[in-house]
Amino acid sequence: MDNMNKHLIILGVAVLLILVVGLSGCTESNEHEDAQSNGGEDTEPYEEEWNPEYGINYIVTITSVIDGDTFDAIFPDENEERIRLLGVDTPETTASNNEEYEYGNIIDLSCLASYGLEAKNFAESWLEDKTIYIQFDSSAGLKGYYGRWLAYVFLVNGTDFGEKLITNGYARVYTEGACSKESYYVTLQNQAMTDRVGLWNCTPEEETPDEPEENDLEIIEVNALDEYVVIHNYGESSIIMTGFKLYDDSNYWKPYTFPTGFILDIGASVTVHTFSGVDTSTDLYWGRGNHIWNNDHDTA
Repeated sequence: MDNMNKHLIILGVAVLLILVVGLSGCTESNEHEDAQSNGGEDTEPYEEEWNPEYGINYIVTITSVIDGDTFDAIFPDENEERIRLLGVDTPETTASNNEEYEYGNIIDLSCLASYGLEAKNFAESWLEDKTIYIQFDSSAGLKGYYGRWLAYVFLVNGTDFGEKLITNGYARVYTEGACSKESYYVTLQNQAMTDRVGLWNCTPEEETPDEPEENDLEIIEVNALDEYVVIHNYGESSIIMTGFKLYDDSNYWKPYTFPTGFILDIGASVTVHTFSGVDTSTDLYWGRGNHIWNNDHDTA
């Protein structure tokens, strides 16, 4: 082999070595970029939040009872989540966390707190460490303001746990929210109130004011659309209405008490509005934040 051929062979080997080194460098660089784009080998796959359907029963296991209407449970996706029982509200377990008139006419907050504890004990005996069903209601949505799942709770035999709380006097109907069972629950609550079951035994006995002469006062209109009641004095004298009370027929809401010194003159009428306003001689305001009179029928 002559000298020129030897030089060509050596040059060819050198070029081959440069190409190999260059390709090796590109491979390492690409692998490094891939590792960065994937966040490294320890990156976990993204898990989407469980998205249940409305009206379907889902099996969960209660792990802890927080109070009468709030529980922790293992969900179908194996995560532990918090449930807020839909449609009902049990008292807080301490007097300072309860409010006057939140449960009808009840102002004895210590009495309410005692039933809050009873409600929690009742829930523990029925639910803790038990497998139950939960169901979501499209009227309420899946989650509330605090991120808790809003659900009905059923025992495996189909018993509605919220219904049990109401009929045993451990809860009121949570009318501030929305749920499709509200009307049915209110019917159960009215019976519990009438029988003074459970927490409704905390309701004070009210003195009934002296009744005016027959036919002196008459409710001449109940307007459910605009939320007011009109009362007329058909008597032959003015009526001092201090302490008189206006109820709806369910007796669920705190009654309206006529202000001290209010007088309804002969032949005069007064309109009692459900919501807030400035009282006058012809218009009085209950100060409620919710509707009271039914759209189909009601009695005051």
